[in-house]
Amino acid sequence: MYIHSNVIEVLFIGNNSNVNEIIEVFNEFQNKCNLTIAADIAEIIDDINRNYRDRIYPSIIILDLPKEGIKTIKKIKKDKNLKYIPVIILTTSSTEEDVKNYYCNYASAYLTKPDNINEYKKLIRSFANFWFKWPELPKFRLNF
Repeated sequence: MYIHSNVIEVLFIGNNSNVNEIIEVFNEFQNKCNLTIAADIAEIIDDINRNYRDRIYPSIIILDLPKEGIKTIKKIKKDKNLKYIPVIILTTSSTEEDVKNYYCNYASAYLTKPDNINEYKKLIRSFANFWFKWPELPKFRLNF
């Protein structure tokens, strides 16, 4: 079922020290998005399949799991309910091999985190300005 709403559901999957900055910047867009933070996708998939019969799926997934990232995006893209959702990679790595590997596994964008915290916030703000304004994103509810 399609949901008509201007609020974008964002799922941030990660366990890094920059979560507070993500929250801070996304609070500037609170009338445009709902942010959910999780440590791993298995927790989310299990939670959705077990407990939420009328839950709105995320419109965007931001993935910041350096060691588990490829494994996680593969899980997302194999899941029949999540595979259509754009996955944005947020990482410190800028190696050609990593970039290629994520795009080969259907990442929608690959963003390298700057070292400077102000530049990091600027990156997240630019991300939000683009993704919350321009693309048409999926907004679906689970139907069992």
